[in-house]
Amino acid sequence: MNQETKIIRFGVFEVSVDAGELRKQGQKVKLQEKPFQALTLMLQHAGRIVTREELCRRLWTADTFVEFDDNLNATIKRLREALKDSADSPRYIETVPRRGYRFIAPVEVVRCEHEPAETALPTTSVARPRRPLLVQHRPLLVAVLLLTMLLITVLLWRSEYGQRVYASRTITLAVLPMANQSGDNGQDFLTDGMTEDLIGHLRQLYPERLVVIASDSVSGYKNTNKDLHQIEQELGIDYIVRSTLDRDPDGAFITTELIQTGNENPLWSEKFKLPVQELFVEYKASQKVAEALELKPQPKNKTELSRSTTGNNYAFEAYLRGLSASQHGTEDNLRSALGWFEQALRHDPQYALAYAGIARAWISLGDFHFIDSSQVELKVGDAISKGMQLDPAISDFYILQAEILAKKDGNHEKVDAAFRRAIELDPNNAEAHEKYALYLRERRPNDAASEITKARQLNPLSPWETACAGWVLIASGRLDEAAVLLDQAFRMDPKLPATMKFLSDLEQKRGHTDAAIDWLERAASASDRTPRFLYYLARTYAKAGRADKVRILLDELRQEQQHRYVDPEYINSLGSMLGD
Repeated sequence: MNQETKIIRFGVFEVSVDAGELRKQGQKVKLQEKPFQALTLMLQHAGRIVTREELCRRLWTADTFVEFDDNLNATIKRLREALKDSADSPRYIETVPRRGYRFIAPVEVVRCEHEPAETALPTTSVARPRRPLLVQHRPLLVAVLLLTMLLITVLLWRSEYGQRVYASRTITLAVLPMANQSGDNGQDFLTDGMTEDLIGHLRQLYPERLVVIASDSVSGYKNTNKDLHQIEQELGIDYIVRSTLDRDPDGAFITTELIQTGNENPLWSEKFKLPVQELFVEYKASQKVAEALELKPQPKNKTELSRSTTGNNYAFEAYLRGLSASQHGTEDNLRSALGWFEQALRHDPQYALAYAGIARAWISLGDFHFIDSSQVELKVGDAISKGMQLDPAISDFYILQAEILAKKDGNHEKVDAAFRRAIELDPNNAEAHEKYALYLRERRPNDAASEITKARQLNPLSPWETACAGWVLIASGRLDEAAVLLDQAFRMDPKLPATMKFLSDLEQKRGHTDAAIDWLERAASASDRTPRFLYYLARTYAKAGRADKVRILLDELRQEQQHRYVDPEYINSLGSMLGD
């Protein structure tokens, strides 16, 4: 009968709870019983304060007579020594003065099944270093990427009759979410990350000829039962890349295929089993194919690529986990994402994309008003600066730079230049077009409409992108067109607060105050009474002359201020409206 072992992983360490062992990269670390018990208690409550009293109750029974404070201090000191951690600059265990300790690193809990030994004979063995999760699978991704890109290169430059094609017809391709059929749900972050990685590389391959649909629009096809014809109709694409992660008695493997949507013929299909040799030559190979066809493609060369990616598998795994956490948008998940990105940089300080992840997480924390926005600029600026020193050709850095510049001093020339550079580096980056459109919305509405149209072409099934398109059209007075798009966005996702806010703006433009208030009431509820939406609602009530409602919402914001960050400008502005 199989037995289940609980393993807790953090950084380069893992804890086997049942075996009572701490291991570093597979090698057992000597740790006494009390420090190990303290570690497991903090891991069980990672992210929250474990009080000194809780630790003392776990470590010593009630009838034990010891000097608790001194012994606890000594226990934590031995634990930090085993983890190579520092009280002054903690990576794992943070001291909370006069209260206790908090485990601050990202934690992963896994359960491993194994067959029990037939005998209990004592043995002596040397632990084999555990290979990180991505060491097992990343070569598969590289091989898939290589062959996919080679085939797409040929598709772009050769006709179906084998003739060279010099026409400028654009080919549109979608990478469907990799299906995890391994039976291990803990691998979902890996398959999601592989999908993101493949989309990111392919969209920069031949931006003038190849349009790659953004991940937001393909994520809905995860575990879908829709047939390829329906997906083709919804996305308007020429080709699909479809992959699965599976497992057999010999290990894990990936099956991937490139399909032409018109006739659903697989143009290429391959099964990649472990072990697979590292084939990190995809860009060089694709350039060779193009050169043989007397063409001049413009993908990044391998030197540029190596700066933005990483050869360290621990770093890559941490980066993928950071991406997964950041997609959820809650304060806890964004802070967890920061931890993963920082961990990626500890494994590989030259990993430029991890700095982009850090900058984006800080901007999101500020935009959602989880922290004081004044804290954001310095942290984001530092991450952008360090990342751009490593790789100035990453489009995301210029998007982030433009966002900070727009909030900081409103220097329109600098903001425009940053957005244009982002789009020049990656014309298939839907986010770059979308954020540029939102920036131009009031200043140059026609240009904004053009940019948001490009964003929607790259991300056609995104409710956020569709809602933004409607909001942009409101600014140019195209209210009927805006209404169609906002209604479409609401039907795509009836729980998205931003869509309700934009619908409120539309009703205000039409002079329908009651309808505008109704949409904002719904937005406030959908956002779980987020301060930003409470402020929008109070401001609209103020315009309607409803001082009583403004007072109630102001009191609610003041109450919220006792438990979470609330922008002081909200309090001051509403108080001024009421004459406080």
